[in-house]
Amino acid sequence: MLARQVEVKRLTDALFTARLGREMLYNGQEVAETLSQIGALGNEIQKDINDIVVALQYQDITQQKLQRLKNPLLTDLIASLRVIFDETRVLSNKLQGSGIVDQTASGSFKVVAIPDGNAELVPTGAPKAGNDDVGPGGRRKGDEAVEIFK
Repeated sequence: MLARQVEVKRLTDALFTARLGREMLYNGQEVAETLSQIGALGNEIQKDINDIVVALQYQDITQQKLQRLKNPLLTDLIASLRVIFDETRVLSNKLQGSGIVDQTASGSFKVVAIPDGNAELVPTGAPKAGNDDVGPGGRRKGDEAVEIFK
């Protein structure tokens, strides 16, 4: 009977060892699959990070190039606007000095069409020039030749 118990114990141990081996093999396969999935996810994350870094580099390069373009463009724009402002001021002074335009206290002007088809600048609130303002040579007051466009 003792031999039988030893034999049963040995068979039970062998069965347990076989079952344990199979379970360890199964667990090892699961661990290998999980590690493979983790590795694949890690590679995807690395690729995404690389794509982000490249996109940020392109954005930075583009921003630097635009910044280099912006400063000269703004400088040129400011210079052009100053020229336009100066030309406008000179023309305004010529018009005011010639008597064609009479600026009111408010500084506003109005273009008024007259019946003969001509138009004249009249300050708002001021009376329109009549035919009695005709000077020598048939010209109205302020009709002196003023060159506006060069």
